[in-house]
Amino acid sequence: MWEMPLLSCISELMHGLRGDFGRYDAALEERRAREKTVQILENGLILGDMGTRRRFSFAHHEMVIRVMKEVSASREWPGRFTGTSNVWLAMKYDCVPLGTMSHQLISFEENVSGVNECNFNVMKKFSDVYDGDNGLYLYDCFGDEVFFSNLSKRMDMMYKGLRVDSGDEFEQPEKIIAKYRSLGIDPPPSRCSTATDSTSTSASASVRLDQAAKVSDLLHRQPHRFTFNGFERI
Repeated sequence: MWEMPLLSCISELMHGLRGDFGRYDAALEERRAREKTVQILENGLILGDMGTRRRFSFAHHEMVIRVMKEVSASREWPGRFTGTSNVWLAMKYDCVPLGTMSHQLISFEENVSGVNECNFNVMKKFSDVYDGDNGLYLYDCFGDEVFFSNLSKRMDMMYKGLRVDSGDEFEQPEKIIAKYRSLGIDPPPSRCSTATDSTSTSASASVRLDQAAKVSDLLHRQPHRFTFNGFERI
């Protein structure tokens, strides 16, 4: 998979061409990373890093993982830091290496079975490979309408829940719950899960989303993806 190394290089090249490295304040960025980590953990959220492909630089990315680990270990928190998808940094800082379903698998299947059937076929094949230990399904590759149009009760019950990765994060859980109920499923809160995207959702916005979820009792929080790869000026 060349996506991670290629996109991390492209991201760093972009920042270099924009002149961002000359404006980088290492002390300021470490303070910001520490403050955001505290904000997330003290509000009971689950924090995981999946920021390799969007990182400002390798040094900045490593600093973020180190800070997350230090803050997490500094005391007992309502929330928790789960790890990073960067396996080298996970090894260096003794973190859990995280993984998640990607869009590539579904995009490839679309070439085989078409846009309207690809999600159904991926759900079945994924379950065959992982023998029912399927976790969360990433449903938004071709939009929620395409996915919901051929989601069956049998396929849905094979997964722990759905992962929101695009669209309005307050609206999408409501749509998922409505679809579950149309299938005769009265879902417990854990059936609908979200992972917030670092490109569009701040730490403060994720805290508000988590609070709204607790009020509605519709949503069980799954790991938040934060990279802190922009800096104060961006």
